[in-house]
Amino acid sequence: MGQYYYLMTMLPPAPDALGEGMPLGFGEITALVKRNVLAEHAELVFAHLHAVDAFNWEQADQGRSLFREGGLLSREELAGAGRLPDFIGRFKEEQERGIHLEYPYDRLWELYYSYALDTAERFGSRFLVDFLGWEVDLRSGLLAERVREAGGNLDDHSILKTRRPRDLSDLLERLKAQRNPLQAERFLDEERLRRVYLCEGVHGFSIDALLAYITRMEIYSRWERMNEDLDVEAFLWHGGTK
Repeated sequence: MGQYYYLMTMLPPAPDALGEGMPLGFGEITALVKRNVLAEHAELVFAHLHAVDAFNWEQADQGRSLFREGGLLSREELAGAGRLPDFIGRFKEEQERGIHLEYPYDRLWELYYSYALDTAERFGSRFLVDFLGWEVDLRSGLLAERVREAGGNLDDHSILKTRRPRDLSDLLERLKAQRNPLQAERFLDEERLRRVYLCEGVHGFSIDALLAYITRMEIYSRWERMNEDLDVEAFLWHGGTK
């Protein structure tokens, strides 16, 4: 359980609050992780970081310039469509045939989560199984609320329909009490940070602790960008939660 003692002591601490400056950029942090992760855990780490690539592909494919550092694919690799992970390749194939969803990129995220959860289960990562499962349930709950408000068809949005989602009704009710979209996004990310804490386990230098650290720092890195000249609407569009 102490496999990552050296690496974890090299990595900087998280900021004290959302919006504070990061001691290192998220891309620099993940570069350190990729150089030092054990070969037996590399696939797990890469599956987790591919969420950044899924986000970047979603943006680039719609002509948006927003790009997050820290994934496995550069801007050039996304633009050239080379060395793409299988879940993006499959999405492209389905997109060419026609994806009959109101928002086709829901399918991209379904393919990503299916791949990442399968990887987590194969390697027995308690953190990724628990956290990504919760994230999928949160996403499904948010989409269901928005579809109900808009009067749409939930089947046009829901992902991983074979899962039995947990009850997040209390969280969603508290979300409704937030006064504006940015405050709602902060509320959700504070809930994500709490979930990271609950899922990471007690072994501070294990692979699950490292994956939890990556998740935590990715959340803080997004809020650091609020100190920059950033389009708030673009900031709020992450991980399909909008």
